[in-house]
Amino acid sequence: DGISAWHSWPTIGVLLIIAATAIVAVRTFAPATLPDTVPWNLVTVAAAGLGTILVILRAITASPGGPGWSGYALFIFAIVLTVVAAMNFRASGEKIPEFKNSKPDA
Repeated sequence: DGISAWHSWPTIGVLLIIAATAIVAVRTFAPATLPDTVPWNLVTVAAAGLGTILVILRAITASPGGPGWSGYALFIFAIVLTVVAAMNFRASGEKIPEFKNSKPDA
């Protein structure tokens, strides 16, 4: 009773969803303010996806009554945000950055 998305570790999930939404808003209304060297579509997909997973897992495992209407609304919003971000990432042609090993091979 009285458990929301702001209790325990889903707080991180909600903050990730908010961050992904903020990135989308900044890229839409003020794209020149973000550096071009960061793969923003990938960052958005990762933040939205991880946030969505954390929030849904908490709802499944936390209360026997399940989430209320606002929980389901959050699920729908977060899933749509993740899917649209993934489609935008795919359409953008961005690649996942490769991390090179700094040590020489033996």
